[in-house]
Amino acid sequence: GRYEKSIPKILNPLDICGYLSLQWMHKIGLLRKEEKTGLLIPISVGSGDNMCSALGVGCVQPGMAVISLGTSGTIFGVSHSPPSSEVAPFADATGRYLPLVCIMSCTAVLNSVLESFFNGKENVEICEDSETKKWTHHDATELAKNYPPGCYGITFLPYLTPGERTPDWPHATGAILGLTVSNLASATASTNASTDFTKPPINHMAGILYRAAMEG
Repeated sequence: GRYEKSIPKILNPLDICGYLSLQWMHKIGLLRKEEKTGLLIPISVGSGDNMCSALGVGCVQPGMAVISLGTSGTIFGVSHSPPSSEVAPFADATGRYLPLVCIMSCTAVLNSVLESFFNGKENVEICEDSETKKWTHHDATELAKNYPPGCYGITFLPYLTPGERTPDWPHATGAILGLTVSNLASATASTNASTDFTKPPINHMAGILYRAAMEG
């Protein structure tokens, strides 16, 4: 009714919603100032970041999926039918569905463990004043190899942002679980194995916590 003109028209992702104006053609250099006409450049409706990622890597058929690991971690794929309420019910860039699962903290978790349990302010100051080098992700990974998959039952919950999207836990925080007298002894046994550092990690559980963070 009265508000119809204020509501944008809903279009399909592949629909053309307009054409680039002469003003913008001049502004971005597609036309010289004296030119008054140019090619009609269509503007499509477009899509979102994950939807365009799926399209860009060729994930366009049901059964295909994309894993993206960055500050957050996502996995998503194309579907002909709506997803369950347990995952994000996005639409893809072609007009179908794109069920998506996201964890808020991904690769940044390992950065936090490296800086908090390996280097820390004390070790960084020592590295700056001597030939002792800072621990890197490669070094931490080598140390983590000394521990078995499962980390003797120690689990690292990586909700450091804090909060989580899948499942929807807005108040979730990180935690280290499964500690026992037995696995604490195992966790500290290999701290200095296979390293060439004159300064060990600032925390004796650094190696196993790095592996647990990888697995978590």
